[in-house]
Amino acid sequence: PTGNNNRAIDLRGDTAGSVARIINNVIYGTNDAGIQFQDTDFTYYVYNNTISGCNDGLYGVGGTIIAKNNVLFNNTNDLTGTFDTLDYNASDDGDGDNAIDISPGAVEVDGWNAAFTDYANGDFTIRNIYSPLFDAGTTITIVEDDILGAARPYYEAYDIGAFEYYSGKAKYRFSPGANIKMRGT
Repeated sequence: PTGNNNRAIDLRGDTAGSVARIINNVIYGTNDAGIQFQDTDFTYYVYNNTISGCNDGLYGVGGTIIAKNNVLFNNTNDLTGTFDTLDYNASDDGDGDNAIDISPGAVEVDGWNAAFTDYANGDFTIRNIYSPLFDAGTTITIVEDDILGAARPYYEAYDIGAFEYYSGKAKYRFSPGANIKMRGT
């Protein structure tokens, strides 16, 4: 979307008690909110979305908003408003519970390059198993696959964002600082 006040997803309605599920979307480059929630009588479930380059990534004006496993970066404001649950989301700001800061260094672009295959050209797939988004999410049983149809989780845990990383499964994965015991034969 381009122009003034363009939101990629603008949720509002007139049916009290309604539920909306916003799952596996990639939103990039709006001059307003990536996703805006406006109806106070709605419950919004916002799972596994990738939102970048917007004025506000998620903008909560009303309703009950539960946001998990989303990645929000390079927005003027990643999160604006009131949210009932922010859990396992990745952002530049590290907001919410179990938050992942995808750009912890002095240069945010370095963090984005480590997280995504080619964010500068709109490829928001997860770079590799060393991405901070890899296996960093929580299980959401109604989210069975990613935006491309790959099963979730592909490895041990859900990835954060619209894409699940999948490649040939490595036989071993070592983490810095891990205690490893190996036995020879």
